[in-house]
Amino acid sequence: NLSKLIEKILKPLVKTQKTFVLDDWDFLRKLPRKLDYNCDLYAWDIVSLYTSIPHDLGLIALEYWYNRCKNLIDDRFTQSFIVDSVKFILEHNYFLFDNVMYRQVKGTAMGPDFAPPYACLSVGYLEETKLFDSLNQVLNDDDYRRLIQHLKRYMDDGFVPLPKTISADNFLQILNDLHPSINFTLEKASVETNSGNESLQCVNFLDVKVILDSANMISTDIYYKSTNSHDYLHYDSFHPSHTLQNIPFTLAKRIVVFVSDEKVVEKRLPKRCYQ
Repeated sequence: NLSKLIEKILKPLVKTQKTFVLDDWDFLRKLPRKLDYNCDLYAWDIVSLYTSIPHDLGLIALEYWYNRCKNLIDDRFTQSFIVDSVKFILEHNYFLFDNVMYRQVKGTAMGPDFAPPYACLSVGYLEETKLFDSLNQVLNDDDYRRLIQHLKRYMDDGFVPLPKTISADNFLQILNDLHPSINFTLEKASVETNSGNESLQCVNFLDVKVILDSANMISTDIYYKSTNSHDYLHYDSFHPSHTLQNIPFTLAKRIVVFVSDEKVVEKRLPKRCYQ
């Protein structure tokens, strides 16, 4: 119950982060359709985020966001209450394995309600206090502004159109210098060729495939993991009718929203299906 309470307190704070992305749909709303600078697309990831956050980093991050967003927190909940509550949860996570009782001493468990906003705010703290300043020192004003505007993160996954004025190695080094316990990986966009023999940059972020052409125009498609078997509930199975009808509706809706090329939409989904 304490974890659920802390989750409700912290959740509004997460949305105040500059890089915040709620989900695929929110990312599509924030993704520009054209970039006004030369860049390479990259996706980055944090290795085992939940279990990598030292307690001192997470607690300092909470103090930072509390002081910054007091107006979003009910007056009944003081900074000391929030920090002490999270510290209690972190230091009293026990689990039984093979008849041996363990206590987690680093990071947070995967299951508690408070863990997602706690982890997200911890990374956001590193962004606000270290990342942005470090990038500002190595980029000119225009490229810095563009990068901060288009840099997006969902929990431990990030999307970045990286200006060509900074190398990927330098950017990755800046990320990995944020904290010794937080390790980043960087994946460069793959190069594909369209029907007109034009080279395209393609990178996957969440369930969205972002495509950048030579004119810096951005288009999107659905990204399916290689392990996706595309097996769905059989329509003759014994389930409520609304469940059976919602599956094809949701799949069709994803195509209409995620795929920016209308010709591709019509090919995958005839207009009569969604008119």
